[in-house]
Amino acid sequence: MDFHFVIIEDDEGDYKTIEANCILVCNELKMNAKFKRFENYDEYKSVIEKIDEIDILIADLRLNDPLKDMDGWKTVRGVLEREFVPVIIYSGIYNGIIPEEYKDVFLIILKKGQPDVNYLKNNLIKIIKIRQEFLLVKNTILNEFNKISLKTVSKMINKEDFLDKDEKIVASMAISRLNSYLLNVPVNNCIFYPESIFLYPSLDVQYYPKEVLFLGDLIEDKVNKCFWLAISPFCDLIFHPENISLKLKERKAKVENVMLLTCYLDWKKVNILKDIKNKKDRRDYLKNKIIKDKNYIILKCPKEIFGKEYMLISFKNYYAINYDLIKKYIKDSQWIKLATIATPYIESIQNQFINDFSRIGTPETETESDRLKWIDKYIEFD
Repeated sequence: MDFHFVIIEDDEGDYKTIEANCILVCNELKMNAKFKRFENYDEYKSVIEKIDEIDILIADLRLNDPLKDMDGWKTVRGVLEREFVPVIIYSGIYNGIIPEEYKDVFLIILKKGQPDVNYLKNNLIKIIKIRQEFLLVKNTILNEFNKISLKTVSKMINKEDFLDKDEKIVASMAISRLNSYLLNVPVNNCIFYPESIFLYPSLDVQYYPKEVLFLGDLIEDKVNKCFWLAISPFCDLIFHPENISLKLKERKAKVENVMLLTCYLDWKKVNILKDIKNKKDRRDYLKNKIIKDKNYIILKCPKEIFGKEYMLISFKNYYAINYDLIKKYIKDSQWIKLATIATPYIESIQNQFINDFSRIGTPETETESDRLKWIDKYIEFD
């Protein structure tokens, strides 16, 4: 397998260092290292459209003053907008300043001249493995999509009512089948990591204003310093703006109020927990509420997004908040849509909340020990 490095570096010594490390890493990973070198950004930009194969871009930037090297930053942006391509900024001068629009991209900054001789090599290995895994999954999904699309077309194309079919039906059916495939069959038998159910950035769909909430949206409330989870059905929440394209019919939200659940990243903000002084007692209380009563759910979340590794969602602390007010908060950046919990996990959480919300309380007629005795009697009955 070939792995393609594009390197923008004018210093011959630094280029040789980069090249040697890339070759070393590729040998370890049983890949062939292929190189394209440019000594400046003008030279690179003159042929960028002709470079079809690029797995990693390694470039030098004068990171001490990004405003003087905006051409370099624009080049980096151009690569990142084409595809999921890791960019390594290998620089001798770095003061931590990155233009705002580049803070949310796959950008790794490595400083030249580190005493650790394996510094560049170890970072290259990690980045290449991430790229490999991404390509593996991407190609599997594309192949499956093409296969499903072809099967769908072959079933429909020779039907008598073919001319009456909407031309979008084949694509729609293929998408539905692909969704089912992805939800039920792990791609390449990959592990479903608990943090991967958090979609970052939050879902955003063309034609919908940024204020539209999706089922599963996690919202950071900057004013009250808390987090909310949108639990209302998405079909009730979507709306189109009044000036929507003529191709689409204007749609208004079906609800005036949105159901939100309270999310806690810090146990000290959970009223009942902060009053329990003993750590073991807090653990036992939560264990009982999460596993037995199912009043809460705990999720492992990406620390890079939320600042904490775990999130507690309460089914008891729910609020119905006016949708127009929520839209205003989002427009004013008082509320930030931070992430979205992926399907079908959010539907599972929604179902747990509905079960708790609609439960029926009945008088106790037996104890747990009674039930165990009944079980023993039942299986002994002849």
